[in-house]
Parts: sequence; C-alpha cells; structure tokens
Amino acid sequence: MKDKNPGEIRRQDTLSIIRRIDQDLEGFQRRIKLYCIGGTYLSLTDSERITKDMDFILSREDFRALSGIVAEMELKDKVKIDLFPDGEMPGFMLPNYDARSVRVKKKPTPSTG
Repeated sequence: MKDKNPGEIRRQDTLSIIRRIDQDLEGFQRRIKLYCIGGTYLSLTDSERITKDMDFILSREDFRALSGIVAEMELKDKVKIDLFPDGEMPGFMLPNYDARSVRVKKKPTPSTG
C-alpha cells in the first residue's frame, strides 16, 4: 500500500488487509465473520472504486478478538479501519447482514517456489 495516495484504499489494499487479518488470526479457535459495508464493499465489487476507509460490521465477541489487530494495522499502515460491533450504527443491524450477506470470492494467490 506504499504506492497509493494517502486516504485511497483500492480493491487490492482491501484484500491485502483482509488476508493479513486472516494470517494474524491463524490458530484462533473459531471463525470470525467480517461484513464489509459502504465503500469497502464497493471497492471489493468494483475494481475501479476507491474508498477512504474500511468499514466492517462484526459480532461483539469478534470485535474483542480483532480490535488489537486492527489498531496495530491502522498505526503501521496509516489506514482507517472502523469496526462496528453488532452493527451499532444507524440503519445497520448485524442479523440483517448475516441474512443478506454475499461472499466475495478470493482469487487464488500466486504460489511462490
């Protein structure tokens, strides 16, 4: 993400951060569900879309597991990541997202070696 303008998060940046979160959670005893909303969702579905921050809805339990990881990424990568536990923001409720969510398919990463 070093080659981008500050405040610009593109599809590849979003995927990279999600992959790093996945790596940081390696060995974690349960699955964590992140629901991308707003510009984050649009940047994943439209390769030309740019967003200024990343927004995720997740359960309160998952929020506790991720908040430290995300805080470290924000500091290191100078990226803004908002986590909304239980969808606590106007007009968004976690149960609605769980029922209406769409899985974004991951493209295979090139193997090394």
